[in-house]
Amino acid sequence: MGEKRLTTRTDDSSVPNWLKEAEKASVISDSFVSKNIKPIILNMNIRNADNALRDLCRQVEITRFIDVFDEQLAELFISDNAQLYKASLQVKRSSVRDYLKNYKKGKSSWQLGSWVYYPWSGTLIHMLSEDEFIKLRTIRNQFIITADEQEKYASYSVGCAGMSVGSNGAVAIAITGGSQRIKLADGAVFSGSNLNRVRTGVKSVGLPKSIIIGRELYEMNPYLRIDAITENLSDKNITRFFDKPWKLDAVVDEIDDVIIKIKLRLEARKRKIPVIMVTEPGDTVMLDVERFDKDDSLPLFHGLLKDAERIAEAGSFKNERERIKSIVKIIGTRNLPVRDQQAALKVGSVIPSAPQLGSTAMIAGGVISYAIRQLATDAPLRSGRHAIDLNKIFWKPKDYLRYKINHETKTRNLNRVIGNM
Repeated sequence: MGEKRLTTRTDDSSVPNWLKEAEKASVISDSFVSKNIKPIILNMNIRNADNALRDLCRQVEITRFIDVFDEQLAELFISDNAQLYKASLQVKRSSVRDYLKNYKKGKSSWQLGSWVYYPWSGTLIHMLSEDEFIKLRTIRNQFIITADEQEKYASYSVGCAGMSVGSNGAVAIAITGGSQRIKLADGAVFSGSNLNRVRTGVKSVGLPKSIIIGRELYEMNPYLRIDAITENLSDKNITRFFDKPWKLDAVVDEIDDVIIKIKLRLEARKRKIPVIMVTEPGDTVMLDVERFDKDDSLPLFHGLLKDAERIAEAGSFKNERERIKSIVKIIGTRNLPVRDQQAALKVGSVIPSAPQLGSTAMIAGGVISYAIRQLATDAPLRSGRHAIDLNKIFWKPKDYLRYKINHETKTRNLNRVIGNM
């Protein structure tokens, strides 16, 4: 589901004319939205910027006009002058008024900062220029993330492969001011069932996942550099993913294709860059860290899939049985909660794919951003598998022990079923 659109738009004679006319009158068409990802940015400090802005306003359809330049500048001023933070509104406004007058030096607000146009929504926004905007949006990170760490985190280039759970990682990285250059790779389109774990709306159904997430990141920070790959990673484009238009510092692997997962690691190990993977069975989040940057002799998947390189060289599995067993070896049946174990036996007959929860997917996003920040700042993040089991954390010990006893029995049963495949 979601690999490609299952239906195509046709001229349905039963559709009333007034509804057809409404679609034709739509300023921004669905096909236009699906092809456009980058905003248009006009820096008002450049020569003839006012003419460029005038031309832009005449050439594009503007459905929403937003001017937050003065408000952002005022907030930045208050943030830089912490003693004003708890002052009365009257004092704040008076101080801001004097600051803005001095800042503008006789110019009008519209002649300062940047004007950003988002073609997919028809929104034109007047906002701070890049340096001031980045300072404002990361100012609440101070002391938790030092200025030096923030700079390293921002310059750390990440490639996110897989835009379901991976989208939460990309968003968390961007929202914390990390990876100003980021690659998003996913060949699938967004489907209705993705709504349970990806932060977007029904309007996104049928659009390429990497485009959807790229747009969301740009709306958080229009100054990002984003490379959105709308094809599945394969032998044809995996080198480009790593090396063009810029080289990666780390990879976040959230794809389902086991062979490509293997090849991602082979390419990462060859380049001596780390791989991060998060798996979220049930109410558990598992973080896998492979520090090929520290040791390029590390076995893939911590040695859990011993014939990984043979599988990659073959380019395919011998049969479906081998594919399933490879997945089981990587994840481990012991790491599947009881309900996930039950679901695993129903995939392909009762349910189309393994179940996932948006709540753990969001936690996974935070874990991914934490891991990337640790890598970027050369913190002592170690290779290996690290688990966050919410039941273990929040349940009473006796209840969790009872659950684990039952879990051991279910795990043995699942291993028997898989062994008999």
